[in-house]
Amino acid sequence: MATDLENSLRSAAEQVAKYIADVSTMTVETKYVRVAADGDVQFTDAKPAARTVVRLDGDSESIIPLRLGADGQLQIDASLLDLHRASVAAAIDYRARMLEVLVGILQPRG
Repeated sequence: MATDLENSLRSAAEQVAKYIADVSTMTVETKYVRVAADGDVQFTDAKPAARTVVRLDGDSESIIPLRLGADGQLQIDASLLDLHRASVAAAIDYRARMLEVLVGILQPRG
């Protein structure tokens, strides 16, 4: 019969495994909404403008929309791309700090 300590350890191990699975893939989406002439904004109408998926193994995928400019060339909205890059960097930094905390918790104390 399992003891309370064994059950607690098993539960903690399951939580750690779930967290590791959750952080193995990180998705950052930048969305936009249109502001109506009267200033009204419906956040539930937000549409994706850019998306980046970063996997724990270092693989990543970014989807950035482009427009066809008047000159016929594809163009990037630079300010939107800068905002998205900042969001991706912040998410990567946050995940790294959380993994450091997790590793610190799991290391044996001597």
